[in-house]
Amino acid sequence: MGDIQALLLVVSFVLSLIAAWSVVVPFFALERGAESMKAPRSSALSERRDRLFRELEELEFDFRSGRISKDEYESMRAQLSASIAEALKKLDAAASDEANGSR
Repeated sequence: MGDIQALLLVVSFVLSLIAAWSVVVPFFALERGAESMKAPRSSALSERRDRLFRELEELEFDFRSGRISKDEYESMRAQLSASIAEALKKLDAAASDEANGSR
């Protein structure tokens, strides 16, 4: 009978550890979730910046290959450059906000 009692004690101890773990883990997940709330904004801004730079590369390729005229190229390049500058400003602002928030 002593072996069965020892086995039951071990099983109940393991079940207690599993129950405690399932209660404690969500609290740690909440902390990580709060820290990553700012990340989607800068991630979205980085994706926008990258997309705009790809569009600029495609525009330059289209101009060099003769698919668009010089006037179209200059107009579209000016618009893309303004959009890129705006995206970079927003990305810098988000980075400084995150830096100021972490201090």
